Amino acid sequence: MNRENLKFLPETHQYFVGDKELPSVTAILRGCGIIPNNQYYNNDFSRNVGQVVHVACDLLNRKNLDWSSLIPEVAGYVRSYERWTHIIGFEMIASEMAMYSQEWRFAGKLDVVGWVKGKRLLLDLKTGVVLPGTAIQTAGYEILWQENQKVSIQERGSLKLFPDGSLPKLTIFPNPDDIEIFKACRKIYNWRYQDDSDSDRKT
Repeated sequence: MNRENLKFLPETHQYFVGDKELPSVTAILRGCGIIPNNQYYNNDFSRNVGQVVHVACDLLNRKNLDWSSLIPEVAGYVRSYERWTHIIGFEMIASEMAMYSQEWRFAGKLDVVGWVKGKRLLLDLKTGVVLPGTAIQTAGYEILWQENQKVSIQERGSLKLFPDGSLPKLTIFPNPDDIEIFKACRKIYNWRYQDDSDSDRKT
């Protein structure tokens, strides 16, 4: 696995291998115009809520969540996620896993991978808007997963969580071309920003 040498700085959302910074999945897609800079949130508060929800869902996945620590603005989203996992019978495989690709020279942190009805499902959790570019975003995470874990992802999707704790909306991204679109975005990012982190990748 390509995780041991990866350093992630959550404050700035930067990834480093040694002293070389690697672009993230979302940085690549923003650089190509696939997702806007203000992609999901209306203001800083909603952005902060989204970040805390991700942490709380990770703790829930690991059966280590203290519900009393959550403010109401966060708890509803986490209840929404919990409700879905119970109804669908979701079995977590990996949660909030940071990885990088040696071949494509980028990094990212996927939200969660788990078993659903015998299929290995990669999910991106959303508290904000689910944009069309989310399909390409999850394709980037699939590339990371398959290179690092050496096992396939059967389905990719987004799970739109709701603040009232109601059942979230699952959207599956079935298009296999999403993978090639992300790879094309990686090449465009390299060309546009003269990204030297890609300089040692064989073409």
